[in-house]
Amino acid sequence: MSTRPRSVPPASTDRVTRSHAAAAAAAAAAATASSSSSLIAVHRSSTITAPKSTSTDASRLAAQADALAKMTLEMNLRSVGKQADRLERDLRTLVQATARDAAFRAQHETRLQDLWKEILAVKAHLAAAGDRDDAARGLADEACRSEARRLAEEMRGEMAGVKEMVKGLRTALSEMPSAEQMQAALSQSSVDTQDSYPNTQRKTNHHQQQPRSASKQSIHARIQDALRSTRRWHRDHKTTRLSDAAFCAAYLRQQSKRDAPMAVFLQRAVQRRVQARSPGRALRPRSLDDLCRLVLWADVEAVVEDVLLRDTTDVEEALRG
Repeated sequence: MSTRPRSVPPASTDRVTRSHAAAAAAAAAAATASSSSSLIAVHRSSTITAPKSTSTDASRLAAQADALAKMTLEMNLRSVGKQADRLERDLRTLVQATARDAAFRAQHETRLQDLWKEILAVKAHLAAAGDRDDAARGLADEACRSEARRLAEEMRGEMAGVKEMVKGLRTALSEMPSAEQMQAALSQSSVDTQDSYPNTQRKTNHHQQQPRSASKQSIHARIQDALRSTRRWHRDHKTTRLSDAAFCAAYLRQQSKRDAPMAVFLQRAVQRRVQARSPGRALRPRSLDDLCRLVLWADVEAVVEDVLLRDTTDVEEALRG
């Protein structure tokens, strides 16, 4: 018999048992590989021939069946790999134990070579399957990252929409009349109802006393409303990205929508404060934006504090006139 290269595995003493174990392991490996191939073929054919269902339940069941088939296939491949490793160890042990048994080697040399080829074929198949799994896992990871990015963009868009909605609600609420204004309007309505009574003396007393108190109450309510609005704008100024010029212009425009005389008074007070900083030159702004280019939000706060909190005489006269 011609000399062939032999591996040198660790020694063993039980020749017959090892030979039978090697043969049994080889048969089991071949059977498992055959069943795995059949499973792959059945899975592929069922996947190709299965009709596409538009139902959500059918899609979910198909996804579960596909996942189950993949798990079963992976378990079978792992089992085949473990059996191939055990068979390789047994074969090496058998070769080492029968290295000097010429009769045994002459009888079973071809069988041993066939077993070794089968082991190599199984290991090569497992290596190729592992490479495919790695590639599929990489594609799955990339798909997950893409889906995560898409969901993040959708969440950003939804949050931006919610922010705009809240801003719109805040603007709408700021334009609603305050409780003092509503009370003043109700008082005025009650006064008008009383004026409709035929009692002349009561009409005379009402015209002498009520307008002055109602006017004073209305002016006080307008001042309080302007203060609340300024406090809201002060909170917004802490987080805004606008410049002071743009922010102050937006504030005065909003005040003009709420209470035009109050906005005119505040604008003139702000202009006097800015003029006091530059006594050497006269300010002649052509528009509100031109004026606000010289205004800081601190100027607006200082003016509101002076004319609406400390001394309201000037603003009351301006609103009354």
